[in-house]
Amino acid sequence: MDVLKRFNDEGTTIIIVTHDMNVATEYAKTVLLLHNGQVDYYGPVRKFFGEHEPPRESGITFPPVCKASRQLSDLGISLYTMTPDEFCGQIERSATKE
Repeated sequence: MDVLKRFNDEGTTIIIVTHDMNVATEYAKTVLLLHNGQVDYYGPVRKFFGEHEPPRESGITFPPVCKASRQLSDLGISLYTMTPDEFCGQIERSATKE
């Protein structure tokens, strides 16, 4: 994956087909979710994890950090937090505001 990331950083478009949402949070900039042969979502990866609900029957489950961010959004945690490091930073910033 590091080689693909390097190529992408150099301007090459990389298409990854995966059901592993951890891979999507780490490497994707854009998500295309197909469900029953139809486009269910196409757009930025952060918006997908922050605002979209995939169909239950799709079997897609969001990574725990994305779920926790949604659950704690009322406490100031960003819906668009995708990695454990971002989540910890959000918690630290939220704690220092009080």
